[in-house]
Amino acid sequence: ENDICSWPDGIWTASETSHTPAAMGVLQRRFHKHDVHTAFSQPVEKHSGNAGAYRGKAMGTAILSRFPLAPYPMDLDDDVKMSSRFSDAVVKLGSGMDAYVCVVYAPPINNYTYADGEKVFLNAILPGLQRASHYKGPAVITGDFNRDLDDCAFWQTLRSKGWYDCAELAWFHHNKIPEPTC
Repeated sequence: ENDICSWPDGIWTASETSHTPAAMGVLQRRFHKHDVHTAFSQPVEKHSGNAGAYRGKAMGTAILSRFPLAPYPMDLDDDVKMSSRFSDAVVKLGSGMDAYVCVVYAPPINNYTYADGEKVFLNAILPGLQRASHYKGPAVITGDFNRDLDDCAFWQTLRSKGWYDCAELAWFHHNKIPEPTC
C-alpha cells in the first residue's frame, strides 16, 4: 500500500489480492486518502475460521490508478462476479482519452481446489476478452494467468487481431526475459 501510494501517475493491476470485505474497506479509504482510485473484484472469504478479518482466500483482483476510474457500463454475470477473479474499469486518461483495463487471476494449473481450473480461468477472462476486443480505444488485458500465454486458447486469436504481449515487447526491445507468473 505504501509503495503504491509513492509511485508516480500510472495504472496498476493486482492479482491474488486476498482482500476480505474488511480489508477492502480499509484499503479503499487509505488509497483514496492518497488520490489512488480503485476498482476491486468482489471481496473474498476469510482464509479460515481462525484467520483475522483481513486475511482472505487466494483470490481477488484490483485496478489502481491516479487517473479517475469508472465502472465498465455493463454488469458482470453473477458467476464471474462471485469468482473474485476479475475486475475491470474505464480509466479516464484526460483530454477525452479513456482506456479499458481489466485484470484476471487464474487458478494454477495444478490447483487441487478446482476440478477444472481451465474452465474457471476461461469463465473469468471471457468478459475481458469480449470487452477489450470491442472497446473503441486503448485496451489492456492484465493478470496472473498461471500458465504460459501460448497455452491460452484465446491468445492466437488476439495476436491475429494485432494484440501484443508487453512482456514479449520488453524482451524484444530491452532484452528483459519474461518471468513466469507461477
